Amino acid sequence: MRFLPALLIGAIGASASYDAVGSLTGQAGGGNHEGPPGGYRVSSTIGELRIDRASMVPEAPPRREIEEQCRDRPIAPTTSVGREIARRGWHVVSEARVGDHLAIAYVRGLLFGTSAMCFAVDGHVALADRGRLIAIVSAARPDPTDGHGPNGEVHPGLIGYVYKVPGSANFRLADGTGAGPASAEIRISPGSIAVGRLAPRDLFCRGRVSIPNIYSLSMVSAARILRREGWRPVNARRGLQECQMVELGFCEFRYRRGSQLLEITAGEEHYVVGYQPRCRA
Repeated sequence: MRFLPALLIGAIGASASYDAVGSLTGQAGGGNHEGPPGGYRVSSTIGELRIDRASMVPEAPPRREIEEQCRDRPIAPTTSVGREIARRGWHVVSEARVGDHLAIAYVRGLLFGTSAMCFAVDGHVALADRGRLIAIVSAARPDPTDGHGPNGEVHPGLIGYVYKVPGSANFRLADGTGAGPASAEIRISPGSIAVGRLAPRDLFCRGRVSIPNIYSLSMVSAARILRREGWRPVNARRGLQECQMVELGFCEFRYRRGSQLLEITAGEEHYVVGYQPRCRA
């Protein structure tokens, strides 16, 4: 079972709203879209992330080499927008679609970190409507270190992956291409695109299973929340299931509620990085 990556963004800053095109886009945005004149209204309530209207992705700065352990993480784009982003010199790492809307995560480079995680250097998410670019989500402030700390250690960027939120029409952001908690959501509605915090619950299995947001919680805290909702650990000892190693540095825990089975992935020190129920046909 593979969960999508990210490190929880710590501080939530003041709300930021942009109706003009930012410096990333290269030319004015807009197009024939529903909503305010000139395109979608875009906003972010997470201080570390910005979103700008856009009609093109700029040419990539000089690529940073993808470290050997991360060379399998970029993908061959399957969409015309993704292929154009790759043609401009970026590495595409994920594509996700909800109806007419497409989200594409792309990076300048990938650094190998702990627990088999690959961290993005200069990551962004492009958003398209019916094949036309409409906005770009980026870090609010560029990282001058290119992903390295003062002693040469690797640290994650803010954006490294995007995927569809289960049971909704939203997209979710993560910071790398290994296991890790989700960090933010992109919500698209008629005339507007908003970047914000995660929803308090996720719907799985065509809406039949509702799971509370337990990202980044310790397994002790997560187990307490799940117990209140009727979930019980499988093969438990002292109320918690023993860790089952699934890949380097990560454990899987299983919980059951009636006939439903919930699988949880936890990272170092048993903090939750992902979860997924097994859906019955």
